[in-house]
Amino acid sequence: MLASYALGVVLLVVAGVSAVPVALPPDLKLIEARANTAAVSALSASAKADIATFAKIASAAYCSAASVRSGAAISSIVAIDAGGHDQLIPGWFVGYSQSLGAIVVAHQGTNPTSFLSLLEDANFIPTSLPESRFPGAGAAGVKVHSGFHQTQGYTASKILAAVKTGVSKYGTSKVITVGHSLGASIAELDALYLKLQIPSLSVSARLFGLPRTGNPAFGPWALRVVPDSVHTSNKNDPVPRLPGQFLGFQQIDGEQYITPNNAYNYCPGVENTNCALGQTFNLLGLLPDHLGPYNGVYMGTCLI
Repeated sequence: MLASYALGVVLLVVAGVSAVPVALPPDLKLIEARANTAAVSALSASAKADIATFAKIASAAYCSAASVRSGAAISSIVAIDAGGHDQLIPGWFVGYSQSLGAIVVAHQGTNPTSFLSLLEDANFIPTSLPESRFPGAGAAGVKVHSGFHQTQGYTASKILAAVKTGVSKYGTSKVITVGHSLGASIAELDALYLKLQIPSLSVSARLFGLPRTGNPAFGPWALRVVPDSVHTSNKNDPVPRLPGQFLGFQQIDGEQYITPNNAYNYCPGVENTNCALGQTFNLLGLLPDHLGPYNGVYMGTCLI
């Protein structure tokens, strides 16, 4: 399962060229822009612990809706709603975490056994966000991966309704969106969507193996709407550097990077060459780093 996941991501998820496997350079450093060389700093113990906390939630999104509802997938979350059928719509859930005092929204990454899901990832053309869900994005010149925003749209209304239910039932305005891989991009878009639809919410995002989701205008706009957005990249994972900059994509701010020596660093700015962007890797050989571990937690399949 994990091996097929890795291959599926390489061929279709965020290479973003077509639904047909393509030959990509083994060292993308040759075609990437080089600008940000800001010095990194070590993550605090609490920030490192948070990686494990949210990685467990992201991993649980790979489990069935039934196991989430029963608490078998993750006992620390009281489910409010869950869905997805591992084909066109990846798994997702909305729940309440008493320990976090927050409504949690989690999204599954790409399921390699689902051809329709992989095709969504390959639908890469940058496109404008719909103003009905993301007011102000058009005026800011924002464009995003069309497959990512279409997938987010499939569950947007259900997730909004579940968040409203949770806010009313549990008396909290705090919402945290979480996801891995494709699910990380959907979770980032969900964070923006929820904040724009309910401005009174305090929204944050905790993301893992985040692909480049939008164009250079997307990151600054997203940071203004949801300043508390953090994405963790692991070792030689190529996914945070895909789709390529030559296709019009750029990574967002807020990277935390796990080095090949297992140091945990904060990476200032966008596309920091001291972090994921600066690694030399072989796309096929080192893609397992995309699956983890993220402070001991693996992704890509239900682990219960």
